[in-house]
Amino acid sequence: MTNEMVCESRPFVRSWDECVMCARDWSGGGDGWDLEALAGVLYEGARFLPGEVRWYERATVDEEAARACDYREWRPAMACDRRRGMVAERWDTDAQGRVHNVTLWDDGGAASLLLSMVSEWGASPWAWTSQTVGDSVHPATWGELDRVFGGRDVWERELSEAAARFIGG
Repeated sequence: MTNEMVCESRPFVRSWDECVMCARDWSGGGDGWDLEALAGVLYEGARFLPGEVRWYERATVDEEAARACDYREWRPAMACDRRRGMVAERWDTDAQGRVHNVTLWDDGGAASLLLSMVSEWGASPWAWTSQTVGDSVHPATWGELDRVFGGRDVWERELSEAAARFIGG
C-alpha cells in the first residue's frame, strides 16, 4: 500500500483519500469498483489520536465483502426497486467502454433481463441520463444484448443463472 506507516505493527494511512487510493490499487485500478465501499472493507474506521487521525488496515480482508464492492457482481435490488419488479442488478462495460446497468426482473413468474446504458459505474437505470437498449422480452432489442454480452447464448445463460439464484426455480 502507498504511504504506509507502521505503528503497533499494523499499516495505516492518515486520510480517507489515501484509503480510497489504496482501494483503487487493491482493485487493479478501480474500474468497475465502488471504491468508497471497498475502502471501508479494507480499513477500519478512523481512530483519533492526539494530533492525527489514522485508518488502520484490517488484518484480514473479508473476500465476500470485497466482492460485493465489485459493480460487475450481481447484487439484490434495493427495496424501492423490488417494489417495481426489479430483483437484482449489476454493471458492466461493452467493447467500446460504455457502462451498462444489467437488471433482472420478475415479470409475474417469468424472469427477464433489461440492459440500460448509464453514465457511470453504479448509476441508476432510472436516471434521466440512462437509456434502455436491450430487453430479453422484446426480440427487436436482442441484437444489442448479443453485442454487449458477446452472443445470445451468453446473455441467455446469464439470465438463467441469475433467475435461479435470485428468483428460484
